[in-house]
Amino acid sequence: MPREEAGDVSSHEHQYGKAWIERWREAMRWRRRVELELAPLGVSFAQWLALDCIAALYAELSDAVSQIQIGTRLELGRAATSELMQRLELLGLIDRAPAFESRENRIYLTPRGKHLAAGGRGVVDRVSVQHGSS
Repeated sequence: MPREEAGDVSSHEHQYGKAWIERWREAMRWRRRVELELAPLGVSFAQWLALDCIAALYAELSDAVSQIQIGTRLELGRAATSELMQRLELLGLIDRAPAFESRENRIYLTPRGKHLAAGGRGVVDRVSVQHGSS
């Protein structure tokens, strides 16, 4: 008889599920710590993650990147990516310019955006080491 009811799981499946929930809780603790440490830089974790993504894509491609590439890398939809890019532009962390061959925007980090991407990387790496050793 197939197990279709939510409550009908094996002990192994239950333990596996509990382990994933604990990983999620640990990730949330890590994220809260990163948010706290990034606050003095004036960026949220999501904003820093986008800056880091842009810097990484630029390093890989040696060129400006598109919002589509950023959204794909961050696993965000078009609307969320667009809103995030608008916010970063208002903060003076990126510049957006239309691509000649298409309607998409090409994204460039400003000098301040580059600085915050690198500074945030140091924060995230430090918190990760501290979190892993606690």
